[in-house]
Amino acid sequence: MPYQNIPETGLDSSIAKLIGKLRSTFESNVSNNLAGVTSTFKQGCISEEEKKQVTTRLDNIKEASVNISDRLKRVRQLIDPLENSSRAILGLVKGIKFIPFPPFFPGGKIADVLTLVKELGIQLKTSAESIKLSLKQTSDLNNLLQKSVNIGKKVDIALEVCDVASNNGIQLDSKLLDNLVTGTDEESSKALTKLSRLLNRPELDTTGLKVTTKDQQSVQYVRSDGKVYNLVTVTVPSNFTSAAKRKVIAETLDGIKEFESEESFGSSIEVLRREVKFRIDNSQV
Repeated sequence: MPYQNIPETGLDSSIAKLIGKLRSTFESNVSNNLAGVTSTFKQGCISEEEKKQVTTRLDNIKEASVNISDRLKRVRQLIDPLENSSRAILGLVKGIKFIPFPPFFPGGKIADVLTLVKELGIQLKTSAESIKLSLKQTSDLNNLLQKSVNIGKKVDIALEVCDVASNNGIQLDSKLLDNLVTGTDEESSKALTKLSRLLNRPELDTTGLKVTTKDQQSVQYVRSDGKVYNLVTVTVPSNFTSAAKRKVIAETLDGIKEFESEESFGSSIEVLRREVKFRIDNSQV
């Protein structure tokens, strides 16, 4: 809206452009990487080189999701200060109106000051509302992100299945692998059941498998409030096979676990650490 006494800040349009760019970049990144991932198992189990390529694509998706979530979180954090400042300023204007100024005090100047201050308060409120509106336009990204997470989990299982099959000299049906990764939830579940039988593995048999081991090395991460965490990489046997999966947990200096990443068969340790760091930082919001 046009103001008489103060210039437009340009904050609203800048935020809208930033969010639009983030949204477009994220959609492009995830869509391109998912397209490469979903076509991977159409010919059956993949080579070590192809495995590196598919895990790199999945890592790229995780990196993109953490990056955009972090950027949007920073934008979201602008809302409260803007709204609080607006309320304070507009409250001040109301209070000044009831102050009994002396008769000789120039009324015109008082009115000008009140108008200027009021416009500033309205501008801050408008900016906060504009940011909220822009952020609502990113809500559909959650569906895309959830889709990538679901496919990532299915790919993780497919990689495990192929690893077990290779170690035991078992040939797997490429159609079953493709259905596992790209099929509907029902198709994926049926494919998993058939693959379990082919591998002589009772589906989701966890007997004796839930033994978690910690790696010897860990790194420290300091939250913005000064709280220190040890980021520890742990190895967790899969629910489906005996293949080792990894995740990173964040422990306080007293050894209390507070945060953890997703379990993954293929993701790099650094990607899992970034995921945990993001969760630590988000815990303060």
